[in-house]
Amino acid sequence: MPHTCSAPNCKNRDSPENKLKSREEKITFHIFPKKEKHFSQWKRWADSLKRIDKKTGKRWYPTTPFVYLCSQHFAAADFEVGGPYSTRRLRPNTLPTIFNFPDEGNKSSRKLRVMRASSREIGRASCRERV
Repeated sequence: MPHTCSAPNCKNRDSPENKLKSREEKITFHIFPKKEKHFSQWKRWADSLKRIDKKTGKRWYPTTPFVYLCSQHFAAADFEVGGPYSTRRLRPNTLPTIFNFPDEGNKSSRKLRVMRASSREIGRASCRERV
């Protein structure tokens, strides 16, 4: 099953099509801490994402145990390399800190585009009424 990064604006995916890119860029995927065993770390990881649940409008928290973040959201010092295959693992109690959050400017420009589109629709409707 492919892994998809859950961070906002991150398109990294560990799928057969992206395997080469992941290897070249040395992207690894790390599963969220288990809620039952490490609740405080699980909550801190989720809070650091600053995601909003589209259904409820409240803070997003993982609902399944299969939620991942890619290595691009962790600092180089957060990793340790070891084992017979030089496996790259996160250090204990590490938090993701590197994100590409949407800018407020982008939101306002999106709102402006929506407003322009709706005004065009209003203009078209008034033109139809005149005919």
